[in-house]
Order: sequence, then C-alpha cells, then structure tokens
Amino acid sequence: MGWKVLFIDDEVDVVEVARLTLDGLRYRGQAVEVLWANSAKAALKLLTNDEEIAVAFVDVSMEKENSGLDLIRKIRDQNVAWRTRFILLTGQTSLAPEASSTVHYDLDGYLDKATLTSERLFAATYSGIRTYDLVSRLDKSRNSVLQAVTTLSELDAQNGVARTLRSVISELINVGDELVPDASWSWQSESKKA
Repeated sequence: MGWKVLFIDDEVDVVEVARLTLDGLRYRGQAVEVLWANSAKAALKLLTNDEEIAVAFVDVSMEKENSGLDLIRKIRDQNVAWRTRFILLTGQTSLAPEASSTVHYDLDGYLDKATLTSERLFAATYSGIRTYDLVSRLDKSRNSVLQAVTTLSELDAQNGVARTLRSVISELINVGDELVPDASWSWQSESKKA
C-alpha cells in the first residue's frame, strides 16, 4: 500500500502530469498512489470514506467558481479527513489570494498552476506526506497513552502498582520511539542504562 495523493480537479491533464511527476516518489519506503476526483462531490465522497488519503490538491474552480473552497470548508466543518493535508492548486489566484486562503481554510500549501513546476509539485507532495505521516503517528501514540491511562485506572490500586508503572513506562517508551523512529538514540536504550 502506498501514500494516497488525491487530485481534485476537473482537468484530466493536471492529473496526468502529476502522475508523471510523482512517479518514483517514495517516502519511508512506500510509493505514491495518485487518485483523481473530477468534482467536489466526488472528492467529498472519497475523503469521507477513505481516511488514508495523505494529501489532497484542490482546484478552486470546478463545477462552480469556488467549488474547491466550498469543499474544504465543508470538510473542515464536518471534521472528516482531519489528518489529510490540503494544498490549493489554482489557476485563478484572484479568487483565492494565497495568504488569506491559507489561514482561512487551514491549508498546508498553495500552488499557482501558472508557475507550477515539477519540482514544486514534488516538494509539496513530499512535505504533505511527511506531515500526514507525523500527524498519524502522533495520533497513534496519543491513543496508546490513552489506553495506558485507561488500563491504569482499571487496575487494582493495592496489587497492581508495580505492574501499572511498568505498563505506563512501556507506553511512554513506545511513544518516544514512535516519534523518533529513525534516530540512532532511543528512549529505550537510555532507560536500560538507568
């Protein structure tokens, strides 16, 4: 399974160029899988049903002048695809000025089709995947810590204190290792020295 990158654009040429540009891109050993939705409605369905879409490039104008912006607003309001990184991809910068759109729609990037290069698309995709991966790993670690806290509260206070402490320490070590997976230093190796 690869990193899913969704292009939401009514121009098929944009998607074909993206496929060629991103062919061979790998992050943490996984390739990129390019998906396409040619309308805001199709994109909303995909994003609602697939939580594994890492990055979505959204065109501003599709069915309507602001279809892409309306889609992002709806996604933010419904709290779906919250880990997905959204990058505006537009040929009409006057409809969505970069600074205000980035802040107002909580975007991770903004690309003007008129000045878009293969290098910019590659870099934006790579950064988006990296951020999605970090957010996903943080969420997984948060869930592990919450599970450890739940387990702690369920254990018998008199008989389970030592076991509980070992469980909490183990979960915290896993959180540290998850956040720094490629580092030569690990929290686990430091805890064994102590």
